[in-house]
Amino acid sequence: MMQRGQVGRQVIGVDVDADILNMALHNSTELEVNMELMQCDLAQPLPWRGSLVDTIVTFPPLGHRRKGVPDMEFLSNAFKVAQTVYSLHKTATRKQVKQAALGAGAQSTEVLCELRYELPAPYKMPEEGQEVTIALDLWRFTMRSSARSCPAT
Repeated sequence: MMQRGQVGRQVIGVDVDADILNMALHNSTELEVNMELMQCDLAQPLPWRGSLVDTIVTFPPLGHRRKGVPDMEFLSNAFKVAQTVYSLHKTATRKQVKQAALGAGAQSTEVLCELRYELPAPYKMPEEGQEVTIALDLWRFTMRSSARSCPAT
């Protein structure tokens, strides 16, 4: 966790959803955390490709075990610019997530813990009253320096 007053540190909050960014602004103000907020889709190439970041923490859209799902696109983009990536993914996709990370040049992959997550109402199953709880893995990926790249924009 970044402590207040650390010189040369910058926190950037990114989301495609303006409501989430407004919530982040409120929370950062309440916690007295100075951070920049940026609205963009992280499934697309990251907007700060000219520089590397130390750490990315992400909870990408939950995909399935098939090629081209958003969570793998998030990871691919994060791996290009960050030394360390923390990310949540469905436990059911553990094998595919690890293979994708190693294929992208991860030096290490580790599931830190398994969590249970109740999907918000808009994402629940169509049957009335059915609660949907999914198993998620919290991953830490450490990249080899040669695996990161920053082509100029």
